[in-house]
Amino acid sequence: MEGTSAVHQAKVLVVEDAPINVDIVLGLLGQDPSLTLSVARTGGEALAAVRTSPPDLILLDIGLPDLDGYTVCQSLKADPQSQRIPVIFLTSREEPEDVARGFEAGGVDYITKPFEPLELKARVDCHLAQKRWADAERALIAKLEAALAEVKTLSGLIPICAWCKQVRDDQGFWQQVERYMADRTDANFTHSVCPNCLPKLKAQFEEGG
Repeated sequence: MEGTSAVHQAKVLVVEDAPINVDIVLGLLGQDPSLTLSVARTGGEALAAVRTSPPDLILLDIGLPDLDGYTVCQSLKADPQSQRIPVIFLTSREEPEDVARGFEAGGVDYITKPFEPLELKARVDCHLAQKRWADAERALIAKLEAALAEVKTLSGLIPICAWCKQVRDDQGFWQQVERYMADRTDANFTHSVCPNCLPKLKAQFEEGG
């Protein structure tokens, strides 16, 4: 819309088979224009949906018709393509062992039904923000690693004297650092002749006729 800034859209996948629970979650989160919501009714549908269009966050019930939520979460965390997607268990199971299994399976949070709408929204927002920060951090690290690799290879030509093997640095000084450079970088060397060696080289050529 003209005059307004673009809203970042975060994709949330709701994995739930009970229609009333789906309606409640969609009714709550659907009020946020920054969220794009989709629904999977079974564990198999959820895994297929993630492969097709990876969401930014998953709200996952445990009692599904086919695979249980623990199995779905473990499958997601075993796949490099989906292992960083935060999974919040949203379930009626509230026994301590159920909660423990949820975290052991790879969930980042565990909310029991019936839930408080404000609490669910706050936790969703919190985990989406954490994912954005983590994604930005990984992108920055990748950029820095690429820059470091470029610096390490010194992708360019290094003037080195063909006679005495001295290298001319950025300040125009000739230094005996060829071995030092070769041991520490992946640089390629090109050759020239420094002022000190030029007379020697000329004399050698004249003697050779």
